[in-house]
Amino acid sequence: MNKLTLNVLGALALGTQLASAAEAATPIDGGNTAWILTATALVLFMTMPGLALFYGGLVRGRNVLSVMAQCTAIGCVASSLWIGGLYSLAFKGDGGWIGTFDLSFLKPESLMQAAPNTTIPEAVFLMFQMTFAIITPGLYVGAVVERMKFSALLLFVTLWMFVVYIPLAHMVWGVTGFKRMMGADDSLDVFGVHGIGGIVGALLTGVFTAPSLGGTGGDDFNIATQLWVQAEGVLITMVWSAVIAYLAYKIVDVVIGLRVSAEDEREGLDITSHGETAYHS
Repeated sequence: MNKLTLNVLGALALGTQLASAAEAATPIDGGNTAWILTATALVLFMTMPGLALFYGGLVRGRNVLSVMAQCTAIGCVASSLWIGGLYSLAFKGDGGWIGTFDLSFLKPESLMQAAPNTTIPEAVFLMFQMTFAIITPGLYVGAVVERMKFSALLLFVTLWMFVVYIPLAHMVWGVTGFKRMMGADDSLDVFGVHGIGGIVGALLTGVFTAPSLGGTGGDDFNIATQLWVQAEGVLITMVWSAVIAYLAYKIVDVVIGLRVSAEDEREGLDITSHGETAYHS
């Protein structure tokens, strides 16, 4: 089991202890907490080893190790940034576009309390959301395997999380986030993550929120109105993600350069970038 997985599983155990300590003072639901801890571990395993093995099985044997290194490194970078301030920027503060650094590097007294609008400790909520912050940039490894420099990928991930993922997360999930104030409903975390499926899911959320279909909309709910709100959210996400990600892409290209040489690409990134091979004959 890799070090990242062990560290996060240790954090999960800490989350259980925090839940127990907070039970007397805050409305912590033990069942909800146990399930979110389980879901946190499952999402983490989707990245390590799941995504690494899945993408590794689709590339040439001489690039398997590089794929695993990329997924592992993204997990390390994303989780470190998340604890260091990105969680706070995404979920704290009153801004419509971005949060604050109020919970940067965490505060034990806060982590022992229920996260806003939940019945689980904030430590558990933080870790659950962190697994998505890990797997989301990990997904686009599949678009650059066998071609992109390792250092360029990590720089791009860092920039992308700051200027794309976090503003969008705050707009959707922040208490005063722009999309939440619009009334956009994102109960399945579909914005900005899953491409065409996410777009369809975001739009249909505006349909299936209708009370007549068993949804959570109020008595004055109107499908057409909500569908338009959902469509606005989709368009904002697409434009923001495309423009800002392209700018980050160009910055990385200027600073480091994105693509490995043709010779390195032919030989494989396992040897040329990491000096190791996944398989020994």
